[in-house]
Amino acid sequence: MDLDLLERRQATLSWRDDLIMAIWDIVNRAGMEAKRGVEERLAEAGIVETLWDPASFTRERVDVVMREMIVSELENLFDGAAEQLRTIAPGYNALADALLESLSMLQMPSLEPEIQGEPKVDAPKGSATTSTGRLATMMETISNQDFVKNAKEWGSWALSVVGEASEAASQKLQSGAGLHDRLRRSAQARIETAWMAPAGDPPPLMGQLIAVVESVGNEARSMAL
Repeated sequence: MDLDLLERRQATLSWRDDLIMAIWDIVNRAGMEAKRGVEERLAEAGIVETLWDPASFTRERVDVVMREMIVSELENLFDGAAEQLRTIAPGYNALADALLESLSMLQMPSLEPEIQGEPKVDAPKGSATTSTGRLATMMETISNQDFVKNAKEWGSWALSVVGEASEAASQKLQSGAGLHDRLRRSAQARIETAWMAPAGDPPPLMGQLIAVVESVGNEARSMAL
């Protein structure tokens, strides 16, 4: 038994496993930061986004954070991994170079919508009429309760209060109705399917990275047989 070859093979296996774990750590930490960012900006989402198209609110916010955190860390990680591979055996220099070149070939998840030409979901018909009716009812109720004495006082009160109150009501409605949870689920789904899944169409980033490491690792082990 060639002990040198056996040692090289074990070192290669360890190199592969450590690199994959390090990649998982980078992508996972980026995912946690992306979810934290979405959580902090939930108040910016309107009813239309939370109810009809949560992905339009979450996709870019998730992807921008993931890209910013992952790209530089991956470069540093692969630089170190390539040097480590070279120290295992001089014959691995070409594999180390290939590992570094693979970074330029990675396909980052697109910021564009995943489904092109998807039919736009419109609000239910009659919603504008319904809203108008509710507004009239609300104004009548306010008038009946003597909260506003005349049209001039109503206008002054509306200018100073309605904007703030409607925003607070919108946020309370979204939170109470679980609509903010739709945004949280949308962010989680984007991270899982586009960034962290081992396979998919288009290929998620994690799947691409694992494929690269496995390919280099398999080649290195075959050279140690």
